[in-house]
Amino acid sequence: MFNLLAVTQDGSVHLFRRSGLVWTREESLSQVADGAFLDLPSTTTYSEHFDELNEEPGVSASIGLVDRYIRRWNAHIAKLMVRLCLPQTVGRSGSNNATADTLVLGDAHGFRKLLIIASTTGKVNALDTLTGKTVWSRFYDNLQIESITVLRTARVKFPPVVALVGRSGANTVVWRINGVSGQDFVSAKQGLIPARSVLGEGKTQVSLVGVQESDEYTQVLGFVDATLSLSLFPDTDAAHEAFERIRPSWHLYRIVGQTGARGYSVSERSPSDRSYATHPIWSLELPEGETIAAVSSPDASSMDVASLGRVLGDRRVLFKYMGPNLLGLASVRKGSDDAVTTFVYIIDTVSGAIHYRSAHHAAGQISDAVPAIRILQCENWFAYTVWNHGPQGLDEEVWNSIEETMQLGLVTEGGGATSRKKKRRAAAVKKSALNRPLPDSKHLEMVVIEAYEHTTPDVRVDVDTVSSYSYTRPGFLTQAYVFPLPISAMGVTRTKAGITTREVLLGLDTGMLYGLSKRFLDPRRSTGKMSAEDKEAGMYPYVPSLGFATKEVASHTRSVFGIQHIISAATNLESTSVVASYGLDVFVTRRMPSQTFDMLSADFSYAGLIATIVALVAGIFAAKHFVSGWSGSGWSGSDCG
Repeated sequence: MFNLLAVTQDGSVHLFRRSGLVWTREESLSQVADGAFLDLPSTTTYSEHFDELNEEPGVSASIGLVDRYIRRWNAHIAKLMVRLCLPQTVGRSGSNNATADTLVLGDAHGFRKLLIIASTTGKVNALDTLTGKTVWSRFYDNLQIESITVLRTARVKFPPVVALVGRSGANTVVWRINGVSGQDFVSAKQGLIPARSVLGEGKTQVSLVGVQESDEYTQVLGFVDATLSLSLFPDTDAAHEAFERIRPSWHLYRIVGQTGARGYSVSERSPSDRSYATHPIWSLELPEGETIAAVSSPDASSMDVASLGRVLGDRRVLFKYMGPNLLGLASVRKGSDDAVTTFVYIIDTVSGAIHYRSAHHAAGQISDAVPAIRILQCENWFAYTVWNHGPQGLDEEVWNSIEETMQLGLVTEGGGATSRKKKRRAAAVKKSALNRPLPDSKHLEMVVIEAYEHTTPDVRVDVDTVSSYSYTRPGFLTQAYVFPLPISAMGVTRTKAGITTREVLLGLDTGMLYGLSKRFLDPRRSTGKMSAEDKEAGMYPYVPSLGFATKEVASHTRSVFGIQHIISAATNLESTSVVASYGLDVFVTRRMPSQTFDMLSADFSYAGLIATIVALVAGIFAAKHFVSGWSGSGWSGSDCG
C-alpha cells in the first residue's frame, strides 16, 4: 500500500494509490491571473437556431410526419424531466460551431453564467456560477496568460468567443476560444487567422477599442508596439473599416514608468500599411519625488445609468458629469524620516487636463510590502483608500504650517458689535486649540469624489455637446470616512439598467467579502443639522466612521482569504448582481443592494394567492348565476293594472 501525491505542471494536485486516482484538487485556482464572466446562451437564442427536436431545420424536414409527431412528444417529455430533475444543460462540449451538442443554456433570471478563470500556470477553468462545478478546463502550454477578454457574447448561429492574451517568450499571443466548449475558435470568414495568433514582440494590449467587425461580430482589440504604432486584432478589412469610423475621435493613453502619463491621437493609415501611427498630444509629469501608486480602471459598461441627474429633496437636480475619458491617479511622495503625502489626480485622457487634485498629508501605503492605496471608478464617482499614519507622517513644513494656522486663530471673531462674552468664549476656544495635540490615530481612510456638471443645482453646461476640449470644467464634491478594517481589493456591483443603488464591494484582509452601500459613501451627507429636504431625499447625517455591519458580509460564514480582485456582472433582474472574488480562494455569490424588489419573497404565500384567485372565480360565477336568475323573473310596466 502506497500513496503518491503529484503536482502537475498546470497546478493541479493529485493523490494516487495502488487502486488508482483517489482525489484531485484544482490548486491552479489559487494562482489566478485574470477572470471574466461569460453570459450563457438563452433559451430564446437556442430556439431561434434549433427546432423542438434539438436538430437543424433541414434534418427535421427529412423526417416523416408521423415519426416527427412522435419524436416531438418524446422531446417534450424529455424536457419536462430535465426541468424537474436535472440542470438545464444540453449535450456535451465538442466543436466550435453553435450546435445542439455544444450549447449550455442559461436560466431565465440570468443567474447562471460561466466564470472563466485563467491561472498563471497556463490553465483555464470555466466554472458554473450556480453549482461551482467545472464545465470545462484546458491547459495552454508555453503561454503566460495575462488577461481574458470576451469578444462576443452568444448570438443566433454564433457561439460566444473569448480571447486569451498572453506571452510566449518575447511574443504576444492572442488565443481565441469558444467560451462554452473551451475549444479553439476558427472563423470560416477569417480563415487566414488561426485560433492561436502570434502578434510579434514588444506589443502591449490597449484592450477593446469600442467597435466590432462585421464578419463575425467580435469586438476589436488594440495593441501598441515599441514604436507606439497601433495594430488591430483581428487584422481584417472589416475591423479596419469599423475602426476608421471612430478613429478621428479615438485617443489612447499610457502610463509612463512611475512618474507620468501621456496621451496620443491616431493618424490615418496608408492602404499598404496594416498599423496606425500615433502622435503625442499631451504629457503629464508628476512633481519631483512623486511616484504613481494606483490608477483607476475605467469601464465603459459602468457609464450606463438610468438617470443623468441626482434629484435633491427640494426637487432640484445635480446633473452628473458623465465624461467617458476621466481617469483617477494616485501618487505618493516620501519626505524625510517617516513623512509621507498622497496626491490624487483626476485627469482627462483626451486633453490631458487636470480637473481635480488633492493632497493627503501623513497618508500613504501601510508599508512598502503592504499596499493600502486603491482607486475605484464608476459612473461619475471615484472611491479610493489611503492609510493615515498620524502626526508621525507629517512633513516638517506641513507641521509648521499647522502651528502657524493655530497661532493666527482658529476662531474668527466678529466685528465691533461682538459682545465681550463672545470674545471671551472665542479666546477660550483658541487657547484650548493651541494646547490640544493632534490626534495620534492610525487608520484606513476611504474617500469618495463625485463629478457634476456644476455643483449648483439645476445648472448645466451651456453647450450642446460636452467635449474634453471644452473650457468648462466639472465640479466636484468630496468627503472622507474611516473604515475599521484593512482592504485588499475593491469592486462594485453592476445591474442591467443601472437603476439599483450601487454597492461597493470590499475584500478584507480578515478573509471576508463585504458590501458597502453607495448611500453611505455620499459626499453630500450633512455635517450639521439635517434639513427637511435632506431627510426627504433619504440622506444620512455625516458620521466619520463607516462602521462594520455583520449582516453586510457577503461571504457569510465562509472565509475567503487572499482576495485580490472583485468582478461583477448584471443579471436579467435589475435588483441582482452576480459577484466573484478571487485571489487565494474563489468565491461567487449574488448581491441585492436594494433588496429583491422585482422578485417575490421566499415567504410569499402562494397558497393564499391561489385561494384568492379561486374565490374570485367562484364569486364571478355565483354573481352571474344570481344576475341571470333575477333577470329571468323580471316584469314590465304593461303587466300593471
